[in-house]
Amino acid sequence: MATAVVGEDPEAARRHWTEVLRLLADYDDPRATALRGHVERRLAGLGETG
Repeated sequence: MATAVVGEDPEAARRHWTEVLRLLADYDDPRATALRGHVERRLAGLGETG
């Protein structure tokens, strides 16, 4: 969802990605770790432009 709205509504994307991080917090498997890294990079990118 966040990727779909980031161009039109970066703040909504930030909320979605923040929720993803919250939901993934209890998981430490490689896929969850990789996804967290991806989401954190997207959030960092919003911080640079937002």
